[in-house]
Amino acid sequence: MSTSDIRSLVAILLYGTEASRRELAARLLAEHDQAGWELLVNTVRSDDPWLLRARCLEALGVAAANGPSHVAENILRALFGPAVAEE
Repeated sequence: MSTSDIRSLVAILLYGTEASRRELAARLLAEHDQAGWELLVNTVRSDDPWLLRARCLEALGVAAANGPSHVAENILRALFGPAVAEE
C-alpha cells in the first residue's frame, strides 16, 4: 500500500461520512485488499489516536458483518486471536 493510499484511507476514516467509511469497507472487500485489512487491524491494536482506532474498528466491523464468513473469521482472528473451544 503506497503512502498516498494510506493518506487517503486515513482521510476517509477521520473526516469522511458514515457512508464513505462504509464504501471504504465495501471497496476493501471487493478488492480483497490484504494490506488494507492488515493496516486497519494494526491501527486498532496500536496506540494511535482513539478516533482513528475506533474508525478502523468500525470499517472492520462493517466488512465482517457484510462480507463472506471467511472474511469475518479472518478479521475476528486478527483482532482477538483464535476462538476458544467450549468444553
